[in-house]
Amino acid sequence: MLLAFTGGFVDTLGFVALFGLFTAHVTGNFVLIGAAMAGGAHSGVIGKLLALSVFVLGVATTRMFQLRRERRGLDTAVPLMATQLLFLVAFMVAGVWAGPSS
Repeated sequence: MLLAFTGGFVDTLGFVALFGLFTAHVTGNFVLIGAAMAGGAHSGVIGKLLALSVFVLGVATTRMFQLRRERRGLDTAVPLMATQLLFLVAFMVAGVWAGPSS
């Protein structure tokens, strides 16, 4: 449940902060890509397509890491959760650093 909450929170926050880019829900990006292409407004499509390719690369890399550790009999949950935490903190720091300075 905690991972589902985290995914939903990051997705919502990312959608608002990144001007319409879903960070945790790749299906939402598919819908927005299709809507932009059907409507003729191709301005945000490139960023969404890049996000999609990075998502696929991230899933493939994570799965290969997981399989390699499982073959050696090592735990996969702790390093993957630590990596997720690291990326979430990095995203937060980047958002605070690049955010508006009022």
